[in-house]
Amino acid sequence: MACFVLVLISISILIVPIVWRQLVSFTGALPEYAVKLEETDFGETARLGRDYGGSLMDKFGLGGNAGAEFASATKDLVAQAAQWTASF
Repeated sequence: MACFVLVLISISILIVPIVWRQLVSFTGALPEYAVKLEETDFGETARLGRDYGGSLMDKFGLGGNAGAEFASATKDLVAQAAQWTASF
């Protein structure tokens, strides 16, 4: 049992600093990831809406600003997620 505890402590001493550095690095890069996600999302949303959703959205009466409203809602969601993660 004592050997098991020593091995567990040794592994913890080696792994915890590595995991901590990775976590700190990830949280530092998170705002950049959020911006990249936002840019990609807006571009793809506009393209998909233009290519596939135009006539369908018009049939349901969602034409015009529906894409902009969706983009705005997505932007707000990404911003809230980034704030929540940064405060954590």
